[in-house]
Amino acid sequence: MKILIAEDQPVQADAIKKTLQSNYPDCIIKIATSYKEAYSLILIEHFHIFIMDIDLGPGYEDGGIRLSEYIRSIKHYRITPIIFLTSVHTDLGKIINTTHCYSFLNKPYSEEELMDILKTISSTPLIPRQTIEFKDVNGIYIRLMPEDIIFVEVLGHKLTINTSYNSYITSKLNLSQIIDISAGLLLKCYKSFAVNPKHIISYSRDHICVTINNNNNVKIPISRSFYSTLLGGN
Repeated sequence: MKILIAEDQPVQADAIKKTLQSNYPDCIIKIATSYKEAYSLILIEHFHIFIMDIDLGPGYEDGGIRLSEYIRSIKHYRITPIIFLTSVHTDLGKIINTTHCYSFLNKPYSEEELMDILKTISSTPLIPRQTIEFKDVNGIYIRLMPEDIIFVEVLGHKLTINTSYNSYITSKLNLSQIIDISAGLLLKCYKSFAVNPKHIISYSRDHICVTINNNNNVKIPISRSFYSTLLGGN
């Protein structure tokens, strides 16, 4: 699950991120501290939940509303949960109707209030489980859940997809496509590899180690930037 926090106060944004990480350690969390930064992230990444401050700073006092209206204009975001954060006394009923937000929190709010909303969202079908569908090199139709994938590797013009129970080779997907479809579950760790971080059992400057197929450990090369990400978190 990937969440975007759009909050122009960095201290508040970091506090929300820490709360989410402590309750959802596998969650990928992105922070945008301005309207433009949030807009750019929405253009290039796929999110499952938006936590949106209505006031995103000077000139963008209604930035969260404007971003939410843009989000709703995108077909695959028509029912994606949006949670508004606000300290402004405004016509919330009108905002909720025009943006179809899931809920809102008035500042100051407690960690428990935020988590109650997220737990409710997590228990509903609002967050779709998108499958990865393709034909392998033998023409057999394959359907996988992104979370079942441990790592993928590009060899020539073919992509090898490794799960805990099987491996599949296809020429119908490339590395960028499968990373995009996985909605943040797969991360590019090297020029020809992507990995599901929750399957990493160890790592060094040169490689990460994952376990596939009955405790068979596989070492995968990693870039310096990915190694820094492992050390520093998301």
